Amino acid sequence: MARPSSQTILIPLSAPDGPGPVAEVLSTPTETTSTSGGLNPAIADLADVELHAAGQKALDAARQMAPGSSGWRLTRANRLVPQLTVANSSSLRGLSGTNNKSAELGLLLGLVLYRRKLRFDVVAVTGTISKAEWGEVSVGPVAGIAEKCAALVAWLEDRREVPRSMAFVLPAQDNQGASTQLRYKDALEQLRKRATDRGTVLNLLFVEQTQDAIRLLADRRMPLDRREFVARAGLFAMILMLSFLGMFGHWFLSPTKLAFDTVEWSLGPDPQSPLAVRFDRNLGETRPLTPCFGPDQRLQIGFGEHLVFRVSLIEQGWLDRMLPFFDIAVIILGEVSPPMVFSGASLPSTDRLSPRPDGSQGFGAAIPIAPPSEAMKLVILVRKGLSDRSDTLGTRLQSRYHETMQGEHRLARLGALLAAEPGDMLEFDFRAIPGRANCEISG
Repeated sequence: MARPSSQTILIPLSAPDGPGPVAEVLSTPTETTSTSGGLNPAIADLADVELHAAGQKALDAARQMAPGSSGWRLTRANRLVPQLTVANSSSLRGLSGTNNKSAELGLLLGLVLYRRKLRFDVVAVTGTISKAEWGEVSVGPVAGIAEKCAALVAWLEDRREVPRSMAFVLPAQDNQGASTQLRYKDALEQLRKRATDRGTVLNLLFVEQTQDAIRLLADRRMPLDRREFVARAGLFAMILMLSFLGMFGHWFLSPTKLAFDTVEWSLGPDPQSPLAVRFDRNLGETRPLTPCFGPDQRLQIGFGEHLVFRVSLIEQGWLDRMLPFFDIAVIILGEVSPPMVFSGASLPSTDRLSPRPDGSQGFGAAIPIAPPSEAMKLVILVRKGLSDRSDTLGTRLQSRYHETMQGEHRLARLGALLAAEPGDMLEFDFRAIPGRANCEISG
């Protein structure tokens, strides 16, 4: 990105015998960090024309101004900083140091507007400044405004080429509390007439606060140098990344809600799962069976039938739809049979993790039931992430299985091991039986 060019601030000065010269102060963005004779590089060149005291006061005020009001960046490392130089310093040497007071406002504006695009070709400034309080810097009166107007008239007459537009910033009140615009009406009108004769449009700006001058003189936008653009882009990317990590972390740590859902059946209402189904050879299709419960209130499923279920993942937010990453483990426990562990990818007759027409996420399976006759438990574990824990779960369950005697105690101990696993858990008790003579096919 191109570096902004220098800006010129005109500061009319006074002389012992009347109008003095006009200091042409250049405000140039620079990367210099070196000092000159112990002086701050931003104002070191002002010492040659007895304006260093005014420059130091302006520098202190600029550092204390509110961060959004001036765009001040002098104290930030690796950034362009303003450097004030006097283009016509040779014609100003030998002037009295009394000009320091009236140059304060002009030097301050040179420091804080050094990277802004001005609305005028040339800006002339006179005025004192007070100490910054709460980020506000007040503009104070100066003496000799008529002489300063005459100095600007002489500056316009001496130039071969004049600017098309020019602003003259003055304090709203003089040193006696009167309106500057009214008290010096004649001198200001003569300056305006001479500017018009030379082809320059003059704008008189009477201000009480430095921020008023900034608002009237410069665009609100500040161009960014290449380093600052890269720094801001990097900061934005970091904030974006941290926001994403925060959202992802919140999603990852939030619980997953599970619920048994209905399974689709084309010949009637969708039955609630888990349920038993049987393949009807006469019809050539699988049909749900009327639930049969034994004395222990477990659903009874005959050998050769299937335990069918579908589980829905109840969404907790929009990230559940955008990040459908779930580690699914389905476990079949028996009081006699060794445990069977299926991952989400290895479920038998599964519709895998898929959305339904209503947008809900879910998965299902059909587990074949085989001898022996025993009490059994279906356990479903779901946690967020991409890892597959089915193998490690299988190893731990097999170890616990061999350590425990068969029967209800074995089911309880294996179930307790699974209940300690992270994530959400669903379980369903049933019993495998040889046949279902007392149950009829539904539908």
